[in-house]
Amino acid sequence: MPMQIPSSHPATPFPAWDDAFASTLDEPGLLLYRANLLGSDLRITN
Repeated sequence: MPMQIPSSHPATPFPAWDDAFASTLDEPGLLLYRANLLGSDLRITN
């Protein structure tokens, strides 16, 4: 199942951790959420 970032997030230049969304995830979901946030930050991956 693909990770869905909540659509309520405003457009920001960098990914931001959402505590409310993260609290709904299990351990594998948290790992995927964390990895997706890091992977979407071009300051880190480029």
